[in-house]
Amino acid sequence: MRVGEGTAVAIFVVWSVVLFGGLALWIWAIIDVARTPEHAFRLTGRDKTNWVLVVALAQMIGALIWRFGAARREVQAAAAANPYAPPAFGPPAGWYPDPSGSPSLVWWDGRQWTGHRQDGAASSSGRP
Repeated sequence: MRVGEGTAVAIFVVWSVVLFGGLALWIWAIIDVARTPEHAFRLTGRDKTNWVLVVALAQMIGALIWRFGAARREVQAAAAANPYAPPAFGPPAGWYPDPSGSPSLVWWDGRQWTGHRQDGAASSSGRP
């Protein structure tokens, strides 16, 4: 084996490791984004669909951004802090007539009634 052939083999081996390592990282990143709960993205103000597209379309660069960027750490921290998704049904947060029948409005936070009350006409617009 001549010196030039050894260099060519080394370059091929390095190129193959980078190529297959990048492919493995890309597949892992797509799976990681897809398995992360939707509510964790919403808690951090991010959109899961956007991240799936970034990783899928930008391939290895998108996978590196997801793996080493702050977004993944923040989304995973939000998922760990709040492991249960809020219910996907029911009315949105806003002021609603008091369910007890009094003439006041009560704030519904999207999951439960709060202690916040105000006097006034019934409105479900979400504004006081």
